[in-house]
Amino acid sequence: MGRFSRFVTIGLWIALLAPVIIEISGFRTAHLWSQKVWSREGARRFEDYLIIFAAGSAGFGYFLRRYFLPFLLAAILVCSMIAVGPIPVGAVLLFVFSATVLGRLVFGRSLEGPLAFIAGIAIWILAMTCTVRFPIHYPVTYLAALAVPVAVAYPLSRQLASTWLNLFRPRWLPSNGEFVCFALLALVMVADWLVVLKPEVGTDGLAMHMAIASNIAIHHAFTVDFRQFIWALMPMGADWCYSVVYMLGGEYAARLLNFAVLSAIGLLLFGVARRFVSNAVALLMAFLFLSTPLVQLVTALLLVENFVAAMTFAAAVALWKFYEEGAAQVLILTALLLGSAASIRGPDSTLLPCGAVEESAADPPASLGPRLCARFDDHGRGHPLCVCLLAFGQSDLSFSECQIPFSLCRKRDPGRNLPSAAHLAHSGHAYL
Repeated sequence: MGRFSRFVTIGLWIALLAPVIIEISGFRTAHLWSQKVWSREGARRFEDYLIIFAAGSAGFGYFLRRYFLPFLLAAILVCSMIAVGPIPVGAVLLFVFSATVLGRLVFGRSLEGPLAFIAGIAIWILAMTCTVRFPIHYPVTYLAALAVPVAVAYPLSRQLASTWLNLFRPRWLPSNGEFVCFALLALVMVADWLVVLKPEVGTDGLAMHMAIASNIAIHHAFTVDFRQFIWALMPMGADWCYSVVYMLGGEYAARLLNFAVLSAIGLLLFGVARRFVSNAVALLMAFLFLSTPLVQLVTALLLVENFVAAMTFAAAVALWKFYEEGAAQVLILTALLLGSAASIRGPDSTLLPCGAVEESAADPPASLGPRLCARFDDHGRGHPLCVCLLAFGQSDLSFSECQIPFSLCRKRDPGRNLPSAAHLAHSGHAYL
């Protein structure tokens, strides 16, 4: 056993060091550091931002450490209203609040705030997928739909409102390590937020995601038909959420919602990490994840990667919660989240996680009790597959006619120009 363990240790070190060596070699031979990523003016502005933020954080750290978090939240809220107006900010706050209440109302009061918010997004994606072709999408419709969970679950709404208000009260006194790690995390989050306040300039965002939201806002239904543009069959789960807030608050509401989803990912990561490490190390782990350049790319532009990451990560957290608590609704939440991830990016991205859901359903924890465990015993082996199929059923609503493009591809005129974003947004009901 001693020799075998030594071989295993050597193998693990090789597996760890080999990618590092390959990465260093790639950086050296591909001349990645010589790429012109930053303009001179952009680098100077970012240096100014670093200096200002570092000086402000040091001042709060020495004199007003307890007020650092409330000040940041208040500054982000007020400055967002000044920069883009109160309507986009209010639309996003209403959507986040209502989705969080909806997630707890459907899947249990014990859900953490970020997990409940992502669960509410999944429910919205399912509802929009079922109704997006009907001409019922008006601002008043969305306002009523967002108000229903708040009114039905009034005690939950009051509890959530109290939690949000407590964030603006100076109750948390971090230690030196916690303050430094939180300041680093705030550094990258504020940098992402500043970019979100700019207009959309990405090609995908303007030609695809904004076109979908604009089409629904103009026609009060999604009218781009797959018989005219095969593009209409792509997964659009995140675009349905963008469409809701776009209808209420415009372009900046959609961009702020993308930032809100990124914040939920960071909160989920911090909540999971703090179970194993201290708060300071958990904050540092969240900072290391959110400081990657790819995070700012998918947040600064109106893309869907944050939604995919939120759904898959929240599904993993929900699956873990199921193993701990044995609540059947949490397993169903896991399947719903994986199905929502598939309806955003494609069902192939969740084949492996869905296998984990089926495996957990086939071998449930003992805390489920004999009555629930009996549903997953050898006498009913089909039930785990049914739970897993819920994920694919949710995603397949976006691909109900996916066999049609393969028959139309042969008839497509190769000389036809691709549609513009304005054309897609104003596509009428001729083929509906």
